[in-house]
Amino acid sequence: RWQSGRMRRFAKSVYVSKRTAGSNPALSVVQDLEAQASGSCAIDRQAENPPHSERSDSIVFSRLPACEAVSFPRMTDPTQQPGGRVDLAAFSPGDFDRGAGALKEALWILVRTLFFELLPGRWYGLKRALLRAFGAKIGRGVVIKPGARVAFPWKLAVGDHCWIGEDAWLLNLAEIVLEDHVALAHRAFLTTGNHDYNSPTFELIVKPIRVCRGAWLTAGTYVGPGVTVGEHAVLGLGAVATKDLEPYGVYRGNPAQKVAVRRIRNGV
Repeated sequence: RWQSGRMRRFAKSVYVSKRTAGSNPALSVVQDLEAQASGSCAIDRQAENPPHSERSDSIVFSRLPACEAVSFPRMTDPTQQPGGRVDLAAFSPGDFDRGAGALKEALWILVRTLFFELLPGRWYGLKRALLRAFGAKIGRGVVIKPGARVAFPWKLAVGDHCWIGEDAWLLNLAEIVLEDHVALAHRAFLTTGNHDYNSPTFELIVKPIRVCRGAWLTAGTYVGPGVTVGEHAVLGLGAVATKDLEPYGVYRGNPAQKVAVRRIRNGV
């Protein structure tokens, strides 16, 4: 505001002096301001390039940041040119193996919806038993909070003393492995499925996930297909991991970037 006010006062003083001298005030103001600002100010007239006789003496000045020319690479390879259409009607899971028959999968969906996801608080033993009954490998002392969801128990392996928080979702189209002492916080989302966005049929891609011993996936985090979370790594609140995480690394952001190193105190 101070800068724009200063420019208006300067323009007015030049305008008055030029009019008194009998010259064209609007044109003189422009010339003087261009010399004064050295290209740091822009002149915006109400009409684009009107004849000199139609130009208004009312001129608006606004401060503009310095600009740099931006060049974009030219795509000479025809395969890189954008285009094409997706036809979801032609989608097929291909050779994807669901790992169980239709009857077993339907029964699990029924049990999961009516019992597993709704069991309150400390019914951990029953939840572990339900998962084992459908083929999951579940270790000792596993804590599974209400609302936790598992797509295919027969593609799940959980080590000893793991925590799976409220509304955590394990979309295990391929195998998900949680090693000992892994903690998944509320609404953590692990998905082994993705799609090829360059495929006209939106081809399905599945890759397994492994979360190594002692790792912590905090609330609202996302782990994508094929990712290995290293031992005792930490994925910060709401972060997105699409690549492997180093052991003892602390990550945050989308995509997840390493920001610190985890140093666990002695005593355990």
